[in-house]
Amino acid sequence: IRDVAVTGVQTCALPISVVPLTRRLDPREKEGPITIAFISRIVPAKGVHILIDAFEMLMARGYDDVELVVIGSTYIHSYAAEIKQRIERGPLKNARFLGRVSQARLSRAYEQASIVVIPSFHEGLCVPVIEALYAGAIPVVTDTAALPETLNGFGRLSPVGVAAALAERLAEVVADIRAIRRDPRHRSEEHTSELQSRL
Repeated sequence: IRDVAVTGVQTCALPISVVPLTRRLDPREKEGPITIAFISRIVPAKGVHILIDAFEMLMARGYDDVELVVIGSTYIHSYAAEIKQRIERGPLKNARFLGRVSQARLSRAYEQASIVVIPSFHEGLCVPVIEALYAGAIPVVTDTAALPETLNGFGRLSPVGVAAALAERLAEVVADIRAIRRDPRHRSEEHTSELQSRL
């Protein structure tokens, strides 16, 4: 506001409420299945259906070591029910619909996630991106509104509403995670910094 010379307006900083985590995590500490997590409101504007389409593409390509969890409040019950049905009755054997969860379960979800996906059609300051980075997860988000600025280069961008492109971005990040886990050279601080700088 000050930069555009607007006067007579009072401004103040408001604290952001984030999910409490016990400690900041390093992506190299995470083991087990590569977990893709959607953590946000389960509404059409958040693009959950696009993520389901993209995950189906990954499964069709044999990504059996990857799982998907969908977490969030269900304001639009018909949409949430559709997403839940696609996960539970479709071919997505590695996907789980958790819906609204406790704060403790949400913290564990961040700590277990390798990738956090926000495939929104529009977004403001996306707190799950900040929480994902703190939890040692790699954010994959759409290139809309404030998301690129919030991401600030620490993750991957995907075009809005394009499931095939999102599947490609996810495949790229999965490949990098596999490389970190497979090759001890990827576990050096120097290499990890270089890897994260291009994610």
